[in-house]
Amino acid sequence: MVQTSILITLCRLIGLCNLRYVPERGRFERDNGPMLIYWVSLHLFYVLLMPCIIFVMVRSYFHCRQMDILAEAYSVVCLAKSCLMMLLLSRTWLQRRRWQRLGNGFLAFQQLYRRDLMKFGYSYWLQNLWKTMLSLSNFMLLTHSLFGPGSLLMCGNIHDEVTEMSTSYIFLSLVILSMELIVSFADFWIYYMMDTSNWVLDCLSHEAQDLRQDMRWLPQRRRGCHRVVYQQQLLAGWQRLWRRCMRLDRLILELLHICKWQILLNLFTNYLTDITIIFNLVIYSNGSYVLWSLIGYMILCTLFHWEIMSYFSIFETNQLKWMHLLHCLQKLWGTVSSMDIDWPEDTRCIVLYRQLEFALIFLNRKLQRRPDRTRRLHIAGLFDMNRRSGYCVSTSIAINVLILWQIAYKNYY
Repeated sequence: MVQTSILITLCRLIGLCNLRYVPERGRFERDNGPMLIYWVSLHLFYVLLMPCIIFVMVRSYFHCRQMDILAEAYSVVCLAKSCLMMLLLSRTWLQRRRWQRLGNGFLAFQQLYRRDLMKFGYSYWLQNLWKTMLSLSNFMLLTHSLFGPGSLLMCGNIHDEVTEMSTSYIFLSLVILSMELIVSFADFWIYYMMDTSNWVLDCLSHEAQDLRQDMRWLPQRRRGCHRVVYQQQLLAGWQRLWRRCMRLDRLILELLHICKWQILLNLFTNYLTDITIIFNLVIYSNGSYVLWSLIGYMILCTLFHWEIMSYFSIFETNQLKWMHLLHCLQKLWGTVSSMDIDWPEDTRCIVLYRQLEFALIFLNRKLQRRPDRTRRLHIAGLFDMNRRSGYCVSTSIAINVLILWQIAYKNYY
């Protein structure tokens, strides 16, 4: 809960949202007081400066002849980043209520499994910390592109002298860094919500296993109030478990529906940037190079590519968690079907048996190999988010780098 409140506070400061956490109610609420004025002013500031930023990036592409290929490519990628930024600003206004419902839904699950998260959630915290460390690669790359040797600020300067446009350039660079911070926070929130859903699926699987163990304590006598009461408890426990499964599934589908274009644009910009980094690394290593600069490029390239793959990996992990939950429910259904049920008397056991059967049919249909037939997990109808798609992206990056290297070798060597 502390981490969530800190993240919301940072998002409020940079203008990503105007939600605030109310501890008394345990939920997020929209802040329509002075914070709303600050939020509107900050968004207007971003929108008004967006043409200036695009102008600076395009000017650097056409006027600076000594820029390296990384700086040139990032100038082109900045146009896509500006589209992503405008998309984020418009979504925060047009879909405020949906974001609030989504945040409250995941917050309710965090409060529900708070004890389990505090006891056994070390991998959960480490994974989010690892994602935060990977997100720093974006700022390292952006800082190098804005203030490095190949940037417009140092264009034509042999001894890193300051140009006459440095003041406006530095100011716009700080605005670009703040916009990159907004994009990185939005990216982290998607990862954070998916990681939370994976943890909740683990907790639901444990509940299904506990419910299966509780089946063994059902009194063997077919008649009696003790058996009836225990059947009521088992049925209530199962219905509570299934309601949570359905609520989590709706939250994940809502998250994908809201963020699909944001995910697509973010992956597109990362795809182009990763190609540029690897190509720049190949060209740099073929000529005269400084060892520490080469090591820095290799570390940056590795971190950036891991950050791309983490996006695909978290969705693949979510699919595997659902499969594990399905396996636990199959075992639970097998335990119920092997019980000695008195069909005229044990009505609640029969209801439990039929509802489990429906749940298995639903999950089997939901988790089949062609998910586009039953639910829209495809990002903008293009591809599914799993490790297989991530490996295809990696292969495409390698092929494009090889083609660019062949073109450069033919023209310049």
